[in-house]
Amino acid sequence: MASGPTMDNKSHWLQQLCKLFCNLDREVIQSVFESCQFNVERTQLLLCDMTFGDTKPIITTPVHYPPYNSPWQGSSPQYDHLSHVVALIRDGCKILILMRGLPGSGKSTLASLLLKEGLGQVFHDEFIFSTDDYFKKSGHYTYDPTQLDEAHRWNQRRCFSNMKKAVSPIIIDNTNLQLREMRVYCVMAVQYGYIVEIMEPNTPWALNPNTLAIRNSHGVDKKKIGEMKTRYQQNLTVADLFKEFCLQYTVQMPQERKYPLLPTPQPIPMSTDIVDKPKKKETKVPVEYVHKFKTRHDDSPDKVRACADADQLLDIGNERKQKETNSEGVFNLSFSISTS
Repeated sequence: MASGPTMDNKSHWLQQLCKLFCNLDREVIQSVFESCQFNVERTQLLLCDMTFGDTKPIITTPVHYPPYNSPWQGSSPQYDHLSHVVALIRDGCKILILMRGLPGSGKSTLASLLLKEGLGQVFHDEFIFSTDDYFKKSGHYTYDPTQLDEAHRWNQRRCFSNMKKAVSPIIIDNTNLQLREMRVYCVMAVQYGYIVEIMEPNTPWALNPNTLAIRNSHGVDKKKIGEMKTRYQQNLTVADLFKEFCLQYTVQMPQERKYPLLPTPQPIPMSTDIVDKPKKKETKVPVEYVHKFKTRHDDSPDKVRACADADQLLDIGNERKQKETNSEGVFNLSFSISTS
């Protein structure tokens, strides 16, 4: 059994790949080479797909199935995919969302909804990447089929550049009719630790060429949409992508994004109020009841106090009156207490 390539061999083959695919960035080539575990043949196949596209047609028979339940159609009672993806975005996980669907089916609307629910009001251009953007010049869309392959490579480079910066979510707003069209994005996602999700709109017209021809914004006619529908591989899952391309994460998942920054958790304010124990209610004598007491005898002068209870003052006053005849003391009360 052949051993794995040495470091020298890896460098050699990387240089050869860069010469062969000189139109691609070295970082893109290196990333694909590493994700293919330095398998030169697999790397060449992926890079050929990025450079020239896959010329081998994949013919499939359309299979009708209940597509993703979008929010405007009602959510599935068993599993709300939208809520799941939105939760991943809000939690700050690095996530790649591959939109799928025919032109005019509602992909862009669903992509915008995901972004709004996950991040709020943000600039869509920072997170939604479509090959169609290549053909927009000064706000006008001019499609040139001869530039389609270059447009795909341009979009892939944008995606790669943002994955290196740990931007999330990254939403690929393309038709992605077949597995092979999503291959490069999946390879990059695995390399940089992005969760991969597939989202498809569930509008009533999603598979109706007549309605799609009217609703799509790029003027794709009914005949072309019919041809695209024939090639549309339905019922694809993320597991199908990983199995088809032999992908496997090499980092601990999930990974946390770096942009946009996650909100700083706010500490829960602790109450500093001290709950006083209820005090026993006391009846105080008004300030005008304050009195002065003066005597030559040491007969407990502390019995008379300012702010004493009214009953105590009355007892003391009676006691002093009884001693006045035998004492030279002067007793002066500045208050009067009426008794009934």
